[in-house]
Amino acid sequence: MPGLLRGTRGFVLAGLFLSALLVGGGILLSSLAGPAPEDPAANSRGPGPGAAPGRESDGGQEADPGQEPGSNAGEESAAAPNTQPPAAVPDPERPLEVPPGSAGNAAGPLPASRDVPEPMTLISLPLPPADAAEGRLAGGFPEQLVPPAHATEVVSSSVAASGNTLQAGLRATSAAAARDVLAFYSEHFSGLGFQPGAEETVGGTTRAVWSYGTSSVTLSIGPDAGGAALDYSIFAILRAGI
Repeated sequence: MPGLLRGTRGFVLAGLFLSALLVGGGILLSSLAGPAPEDPAANSRGPGPGAAPGRESDGGQEADPGQEPGSNAGEESAAAPNTQPPAAVPDPERPLEVPPGSAGNAAGPLPASRDVPEPMTLISLPLPPADAAEGRLAGGFPEQLVPPAHATEVVSSSVAASGNTLQAGLRATSAAAARDVLAFYSEHFSGLGFQPGAEETVGGTTRAVWSYGTSSVTLSIGPDAGGAALDYSIFAILRAGI
């Protein structure tokens, strides 16, 4: 009997030792396997009763508690497409409309009109026949257009016509000075509407030109002889009807 009890006690002790060994091995294996995975359902649940309001927003991002409501409206409006209607395209078939008075205001008042004198007819058809004379003016010479200067003695003169053109030449001497002869013809032709050209003096001889349309007059004076008679000549090309 004592031998049987001793064998039973040994068997119980062996079972207890084996159970303790299995439990310790399970604990060791669980620690080596790492932490248990989190439950995804726990993350989807809302914050607990002690959580501060406004810490989470949609998508798991924390919301700024100091941000004012509606602060994202500017970003949303900037991302929104432009809903304004397109600019009107002008119709090429439709004439451009200008408000009344806009053209006059932009251009300003028109200048006052000036009276432009009608051009004078220098000579008229029919033209005189050709002629030449010594010591006097030839027949048909246009004396009103090309008169001799004051204190003048005519040496020779001539006229010649071709179509509507009359050529007149005069050679004379004068007791006046060269500047006085030039002043006489400058005043005369300016009064008729002739435009003066450039004057030039070469070798003591002064040359002056006046023009009227396609008509022209050329005057040559000098050189001054120093008290003797002053030679000068004039040649005119006159167009009829101009």
